[in-house]
Amino acid sequence: MGGRFRLTSFILGLIGLSTSAVVAQTAAPSLNVSSSRTCGSPISVTATCQSGNTATFLATGGSASGNVYTYTAPGSYTLSATCTGSGGVSAPANPVSVAIFPPTSPPTLTPSSATVAQGGTPVTIVPSGCPGGYISYFGTMGVNRDGSITIPTGTPGVITVSAICTINDCQSLPAVANVTVTPSSTPVPQPTVANTIPSQTGTAGTTFTFLVPTNTFSDPNNDPLTLTVSGLPSALTFNGLFITGPLNVAGTFPITVTASNNRGGSVSTTFQLVVQPGSTAVAGPLQLLSPTYDPCSRAITFNTAGGDGTQITYTAVGVQRANAQSNTGFVEAAIVADGKTLIIQATQSGQTVSINFTPQPCSPTGGPLQLLTPTYDACSRAITFNTAGGNGTPISFTAIGVQRANAQSSTGTVEEPVVIDQKTLTIQASQAGSPTVSVNFTPPTCTTTPTGRPLQPLPPTYNACTRQITFNTTGGDGTPITYLAIGVQRSSPQSNTGVVEPGIVQDNKTLYINATQSGATVTISFAPPQCTTTTTPPTQGGPLQMLAPSYDPCSRVININTTGGDGTQITYMAIGVQRSSPQSSSGVVEIGIVLDNKTLNLVATQSGQSVSTTFAPPRCPSSAAFRNPDALSKDQGPQIVVLGNPANGNEITIEVAGAENQPLQVRMIDPRGQAVHDQKLQSAKAVERIVIPVRSSQKGIFLIQAISNGRATVTKVLHQ
Repeated sequence: MGGRFRLTSFILGLIGLSTSAVVAQTAAPSLNVSSSRTCGSPISVTATCQSGNTATFLATGGSASGNVYTYTAPGSYTLSATCTGSGGVSAPANPVSVAIFPPTSPPTLTPSSATVAQGGTPVTIVPSGCPGGYISYFGTMGVNRDGSITIPTGTPGVITVSAICTINDCQSLPAVANVTVTPSSTPVPQPTVANTIPSQTGTAGTTFTFLVPTNTFSDPNNDPLTLTVSGLPSALTFNGLFITGPLNVAGTFPITVTASNNRGGSVSTTFQLVVQPGSTAVAGPLQLLSPTYDPCSRAITFNTAGGDGTQITYTAVGVQRANAQSNTGFVEAAIVADGKTLIIQATQSGQTVSINFTPQPCSPTGGPLQLLTPTYDACSRAITFNTAGGNGTPISFTAIGVQRANAQSSTGTVEEPVVIDQKTLTIQASQAGSPTVSVNFTPPTCTTTPTGRPLQPLPPTYNACTRQITFNTTGGDGTPITYLAIGVQRSSPQSNTGVVEPGIVQDNKTLYINATQSGATVTISFAPPQCTTTTTPPTQGGPLQMLAPSYDPCSRVININTTGGDGTQITYMAIGVQRSSPQSSSGVVEIGIVLDNKTLNLVATQSGQSVSTTFAPPRCPSSAAFRNPDALSKDQGPQIVVLGNPANGNEITIEVAGAENQPLQVRMIDPRGQAVHDQKLQSAKAVERIVIPVRSSQKGIFLIQAISNGRATVTKVLHQ
């Protein structure tokens, strides 16, 4: 039968089905949050339903207005919502979590203002407050930034110090202290040379280390003295206490040591360093010569002589280069602007030589000094002061509301309250022989919508048998991340991979992994498990064994020796030995280990199996640098006891005995060799308890030195 027929109505009628539409289930709303976290500001959550449907919030702690729910009180909240329509009530939306942190109050600076005559007693400003957070304080003109802030009085003017409190990443408004130093005709108190430094000797091709005697200088007011050194041969450096480095060239070198107090006084003394030719020197050692440098383009070329013809690797912090083997690059502008000195190192066949070089600024084209409009990034708040003309001498800048490293730095960060309150910066520049010039600048707010989420740490990736670890994170702003993890050997602070030290695993200790990005730090803890895989014993060469290390007591160079093993790579752990990598068997023993007569624990690990030995490095029999500090006097020197070692938190507490009724000086040196605390007492107690402030972010091994009447003692403390 041909043709087509419509049977729909007939069939539906037969089976009794309705022809009305089926109603769909109501869809859940989408939730949009104005901000996931704020510092005292309200947070609103908007629930968006399909047209004609009504939103209902599943939340407490805030208030609803239509499809918007608002939180105003500090606290942490979780919120969801449903939509109601013709299809009934929807399933709840995926919940969102938000937090409002209380506004942070500024810290207290004591005193907040002071006036002192030029050359008078330096003013000490103590920041306090900020419970549960940390204080960041900033200043210029030689302000010390340890637990207290000491304002020098050598130069007339007004010195401003600002401090902020940060709790839960919420920064307070700044607290400000002003110290006015008035001109005075009274002579500035000058330190004096109490004991001249005798001539020192060394041999070319060896390492030289010399501790400047603590009784070289004295001060009429017993003020702390800062030491600087000039005239050092190439490759020698000074860290505030020690002159150290390789002796590359024979000859006689006059070295000047200058002591300065915070009142503007200074005095110098000169001694001779006599370097004898090395009797076993190999002809043609690698040497670093003065680099070739163009001050206007800042292009630099590293020059060398001698060597064995193999590839040379260079290190020069502050020089941008294509790779580690490149001997050409460009000096960063901030290095030149701040008058900093480059330390250039060249390494060939395991031997490293170095040279210091201070790049000079481009010669001026003439005309008076001018301040141009600064370069500014509204989202990072980074600012660079720009000038033209001038006479070529160093320029000092003043800009209240800009955090900078020192008065000569042309770069810094605008404080957040300046931007929020739309304040205008007054930037001033001064140069010797020229009038002060200024420019006003109002930093705009960031108009770019932030992307991503806050930086968060994730559990690390870990191999229990090789102890290889990788730090994992999510979110963040895309800028470099710096990691801190005591007990993990890594190639650099930016490296997120490394090897967990065997002692951490064997003692079932917990790692604390810190990740810092754009000034914000997050932390996660991780307890690395032990390897549960049975390793097949080697069939050749016998088991891995530790032999006595090879050691030169004068250069402190050490080689870790082993025998046997299965031929796979060996990883070493040697706390107190500076090495290039965990796989390196050679390095340099830290001087504090030798001075404190401590014993090294040397560990070698291969295929998950570890062996160890101990070694007490002896002192150099002929070098003055390795004298027992107690031998500065016939009597025993001050005794230092650290109350809690390792130390945590914002202070290190010590007790010093053996200086009763005598003057006592206590100094602390950070892991970079910089003096971060210097305290003097006119008359010490039988047991003097001293609390040394330290930033919780400063990690590593610190040296603490106690000095009394020419007697000195040095000890080490680990701050973690």
